[in-house]
Amino acid sequence: MAKVDFYLLESGGLPARNTLACRLVGKAHKLDHGVHVMVDNEQQLDATDKLLWTFSDDSFLAHDRWPGEHIVASVTLGLADDGIPDAANVCINLGDTAVATDCARVAEVVASEATAKAAGRQHYATYRDRGWDLDTHQIAIR
Repeated sequence: MAKVDFYLLESGGLPARNTLACRLVGKAHKLDHGVHVMVDNEQQLDATDKLLWTFSDDSFLAHDRWPGEHIVASVTLGLADDGIPDAANVCINLGDTAVATDCARVAEVVASEATAKAAGRQHYATYRDRGWDLDTHQIAIR
């Protein structure tokens, strides 16, 4: 059974959501997890790709785009429709739909806007109905 952590941002909108997602990727990577970041479209894919390289002044998160022929990084980034690599055991969902594939851990980062909260509630209900283990965390980005 998968474990899903919902990170509910108190403020900050999409920039705060993306910053927290990068922090979660970094933390999971340091713990030697295979990490996959899921997004909805090419524009979001390009923006997240750039952010993983530049979000911190003193480091970056090396990653590969999924699917690809030469995946060497333990962090991958791809469209929700493309599934996840076998090596990924942590999925960070930045998309509009709940993760449909098996992943041991799922992180749902929910921005503070009303539409993001509504989507987060739908994702929560989907995972609950699957019987997945759910937890929520209130987060204040500083």
